[in-house]
Amino acid sequence: MHSYIKDFKIANIFHINILSICWGLLKKKQHYFIFSYKNLWYY
Repeated sequence: MHSYIKDFKIANIFHINILSICWGLLKKKQHYFIFSYKNLWYY
């Protein structure tokens, strides 16, 4: 039972890390999209 709770905690932390990484990539992509859109606008 104790090891199950420990595994769950680790999985939770891992899941949060994945979510934050995905969110970071999403924000980066959004910035890149806006940047490329502005560049297209200049040409």
